[in-house]
Amino acid sequence: MEHDPLQKHYEQAFGQHVAASRVDVALRLLEKSAHFKPGQPVRALDIGGGDMRLGRLFANRFAEQFGVQVELEGWDVSEAGVQRAVAAGEKSRVQSICDEVPAEAAGQFDLVLFFEVLEHLVDTGAAVANLRKLMKPDGWLLLSTPNLAGWIDRLSLLFGMQPHSMEVSFIPYRFGNPLIGRLLPHGPNDVAAGHLRVFTLRALKEFLRWHGIRPVRVGGCVNHPFDFVSRLFAGWWPGLVGDVVVLGAPGIEERPCKRN
Repeated sequence: MEHDPLQKHYEQAFGQHVAASRVDVALRLLEKSAHFKPGQPVRALDIGGGDMRLGRLFANRFAEQFGVQVELEGWDVSEAGVQRAVAAGEKSRVQSICDEVPAEAAGQFDLVLFFEVLEHLVDTGAAVANLRKLMKPDGWLLLSTPNLAGWIDRLSLLFGMQPHSMEVSFIPYRFGNPLIGRLLPHGPNDVAAGHLRVFTLRALKEFLRWHGIRPVRVGGCVNHPFDFVSRLFAGWWPGLVGDVVVLGAPGIEERPCKRN
């Protein structure tokens, strides 16, 4: 694994950012659709959360809002991220969502958290199929990912510039988009996000249904303080927002028949 460029990248760029806005949207979606029994602990799995600070923020706020204790666990491919999580008192282990799901984990989770991970994967199909396997029959998936059809990417493409959500290499430089480069300058210790697969909201919902996950609710998420346009659209037109959060539930695989 040490010679794998993806593994090398994520040993440096594992999740260690606490984006409260993403948690706000996720809890709002859950509140509108999900019901949890008082006094019955909820088992949650934070996948790709690195040091699990975002997962812990979600768990704490979920417990406050729903009055239910959360038993939080974590998976990540980054050994450094898992070590930090364990050092902070979290229950975490090195495990890829693209590998076969351990038998003891299949169908065991009330909540599966998959915040800002999908866009970093090569085999997104294996990952989403495994998310479905991890959920209890009445479980929930909370997934967030950049939106390729967000307003800023649409505008960038209109003027022949590289979309903000799509990078061309692991070099921390905004190739082909000087506007974003000025708005979001990189510091000397920054690393590229490493986006490999970026979905439009329409493609994301179709992809989830293909793998047996039913999108129940969708919300727009504002990641940058300067993004006033996304703030305007987040509540009523998430397809124009730069980042989306999807609340999913177990469903049936919806695979249209191929025409000859």
